[in-house]
Amino acid sequence: MSGGQQNLERDIFPLGSRVRVANDSLLKGLKGTIIAINMIATPGKPTLCFYKVALEGMKQQEPLRFEYHEVELVETSCEQPTEC
Repeated sequence: MSGGQQNLERDIFPLGSRVRVANDSLLKGLKGTIIAINMIATPGKPTLCFYKVALEGMKQQEPLRFEYHEVELVETSCEQPTEC
């Protein structure tokens, strides 16, 4: 995957980017927009990255959180890459 800023050995997608759910769940294949990015750093462990995604076509209006490997980039936003 590419299109984001390289950070801590992985690409971080910019806010506003369109993503597709890639994990094996009932949500697989749904598209949405990244509205927040959360990083959790623990000394001696890999940094965790979570995206808060507003999904399209869901009855539930509340955005959901996905770990970085659970989504794939569809299209980047026009914004600058996120500083984490």
